[in-house]
Amino acid sequence: MLAERLIDIVTNDEMGKKIYKKFWTMGECIITENEIILRKVQDSDKHIFIELQKENNIVKSMMKEEAYRNMLWNEHIEYKALMFSVIVDNEYAGYCGIKNTTHEQWEIAIEILNKWKHKGIGYRAISVMLDEIKNRLNVSEFRVRIDAENYPSQRLFEKLGAEPNGISEFRN
Repeated sequence: MLAERLIDIVTNDEMGKKIYKKFWTMGECIITENEIILRKVQDSDKHIFIELQKENNIVKSMMKEEAYRNMLWNEHIEYKALMFSVIVDNEYAGYCGIKNTTHEQWEIAIEILNKWKHKGIGYRAISVMLDEIKNRLNVSEFRVRIDAENYPSQRLFEKLGAEPNGISEFRN
């Protein structure tokens, strides 16, 4: 059982790496017509990414733990996560991306710093990201999980054409 699990992990890591490299060979930066830049995540993004996590993380006490912060960052930059830093006016505004490209159905992730929320940045970033993923990888079906009380995110994805599909259990 453990050996099978380890083989699955290695296989998924290799599959994620292939998808990651295939996507980024077509360019590491995407500029929208509204001057929002989606670019490959860089090591220099770590500090502001952690600040974003502090703003949005529901387990605030865990953000004090360096091991937890490092775990969040490592999940964000691993090959099977296809993440984009969202840059507005030469400033990190947040990120969007796919949590795990080795899953059968890709799940969209997005977090925007409070300073940049409610300005249409999330909509433009996700729209461009989805177009680029479709053009580069020929993937056009996704899922997104949104907290029941998160009405702005619900409206965002409805505007993008998403349809509610019921309540989802949390699984990695």
